[in-house]
Amino acid sequence: MKFTKIVCLMMGALTLSACQQESSINELCADTIHDYARLRDNPETSEAYAALFTEDGTFTLAGQVTAGREALAARHRIANESAVWRHNMIDVEITDTVGKLSGQTRFIVQTGPRGQRPGPVTREIVGSYSDIFEITGDKCLIKSRVVSIDFDTHTEVRKD
Repeated sequence: MKFTKIVCLMMGALTLSACQQESSINELCADTIHDYARLRDNPETSEAYAALFTEDGTFTLAGQVTAGREALAARHRIANESAVWRHNMIDVEITDTVGKLSGQTRFIVQTGPRGQRPGPVTREIVGSYSDIFEITGDKCLIKSRVVSIDFDTHTEVRKD
């Protein structure tokens, strides 16, 4: 987002309107990313979580594709039954190129057992989301999200 603002300032007043529009679209999509974390972590928001995606939106993790809002809401419910999740979004970058609005977001996720407050963190995941967005009315929706995992304490062999 900072890069966009610098380029817009350097281009001058004639392109100010276009730059402001691009900046507001970028901010709208960044808000979607942050809403994703908040809604994903709440076990009572499956439908609102799924509404962050387009009707035919996809979520791909480890080669498995979940497609459509109904399937996304079901995935949300199942994941939240077994654990408490905390998604932390960092390094959000939105790119608006001709015909394609995309994003790269790094994340850190911590999980723990449901029912314990405060509970221990039993798993930590570090990775990134590669998103394709679609502007629908006044919303930036996720058309496609592909998850790449860099580290996952659940799958790594620990030598404690």
